[in-house]
Amino acid sequence: MAKDHGPSSARRHHYICRTSIIFLLVILTVSASIPRSTPHSRYTRFFADETDDNNDGQASSSSTVEEDEDAVCPPWNASPNIDPSGFLKDCYTVRCGAWEGEADLNGRHGYRRLHKRAAAAGNVDDDADYLQNLEIGKFRVRQVPGDGNCLFHSLSLCLHYAERQSHFPLKVPESFRELFRRSKKLRNTAVQILQQSTEKGDKLLFMQGQEFLTCSELLSAAASQYNISPEEYCEAMLQDCTWGGGPEIVALVNALRRPIHVYELSVHEELPNGSNSKEFHLSRMACFGSPKFDKREPLHILSADSRFPDITPGRQKKSGNHFLALFPVRSATFTSTSSLVRGGKTNNRLGFKGKRPRHDSAKPGGADSSFCLNNVALIVRSAGEFVELLFCSLCNFLR
Repeated sequence: MAKDHGPSSARRHHYICRTSIIFLLVILTVSASIPRSTPHSRYTRFFADETDDNNDGQASSSSTVEEDEDAVCPPWNASPNIDPSGFLKDCYTVRCGAWEGEADLNGRHGYRRLHKRAAAAGNVDDDADYLQNLEIGKFRVRQVPGDGNCLFHSLSLCLHYAERQSHFPLKVPESFRELFRRSKKLRNTAVQILQQSTEKGDKLLFMQGQEFLTCSELLSAAASQYNISPEEYCEAMLQDCTWGGGPEIVALVNALRRPIHVYELSVHEELPNGSNSKEFHLSRMACFGSPKFDKREPLHILSADSRFPDITPGRQKKSGNHFLALFPVRSATFTSTSSLVRGGKTNNRLGFKGKRPRHDSAKPGGADSSFCLNNVALIVRSAGEFVELLFCSLCNFLR
């Protein structure tokens, strides 16, 4: 019997894709009741009275904790794998999700584009696990306070970097209070988008691929998960420390008109060196906002076990209970964490931030020498590409 490629088949495929995406939205907030964290003294020291209407949004005197020694400690569990600014010391390889081949996501970040790049590099084979092993790149991970606002904290850090190309500083109490203000604003924005279903019309929200969902459909799916009404869901989500998840991510994608890509922890067991030890890598589990909003750089967040990175690979929870911020590693740009966090200005075309390294001729084999060679290689490669482009243009003109 010939395969059915008619309208009914297309409708079935649309229904399956939409159902799978709604399921993904649900598992990002899987819980019997809408989860909410209990405020911890480590966090309330930073954020006490932050949203008090009587002080016009300014922190009250009771929240002035700069002189409190405990307050300057990062508001997350101490770990030798996390630096004082919250960055994990290791970079992690990011791979495509197993779902991407069938989803056929188009655009800059879709599987087709990645597959084309891999084919050009000669890295394509017929192995069934090829898709899961297709690397997207390497990412840096940044920790955020686990106070129930981690989704909005992570997105705030990512949005700051996307707009300013410098990392948000997290070293003094005032910077954490500013993070809290920004996260609260994102939370309110997400709920406002979801509430549009009860106002004039029913706004369409873009999810991923070619899939759309109305505000009322998204809000109903979120509320029914906890057996509460849409109004009760919105009221709860406005409360500080209430966990955000899939519905809020989709709402913010459409509010910011910027993609938000979500990743999860995976374990890579086949290491190149033949070792039997396991390592973490990150698998892409959703590309909300792509390709519709691909003109803007996506925000990347990780849904992980809250014990990460201090947990043995393979022993993590199947569903994440904490969000962290992710930042792509761009090898062509020389930046240090300290200069990015300080917000140093770019002082040349190659993307250097902060002060340029000093070149010491007495250290021919040192880091500065290597740095110079990398610059020369980059300039030579760029010059070669320019000459090639000029030659092609001349050939086209002569034709």
